[in-house]
Amino acid sequence: MNTIAHNENVAQESINHTVRKHFLDRSITTREVIFVLALALCMTPWVSAPLALLGGLIIAQFIGHPSCI
Repeated sequence: MNTIAHNENVAQESINHTVRKHFLDRSITTREVIFVLALALCMTPWVSAPLALLGGLIIAQFIGHPSCI
């Protein structure tokens, strides 16, 4: 019974390592770049709240959320 618990722990650690490695090996997509640029632009005083909202709606309709596949 101790061997089964050990095997489950090893399998869980392997899954956690794979997820962390995959997350760190990600490349930045165009969608993420557009999202970050829009976020930075909306935080400046040059863009009003209604324009930021309109820009967010347009970005959401055309490129979607950056973390969705």
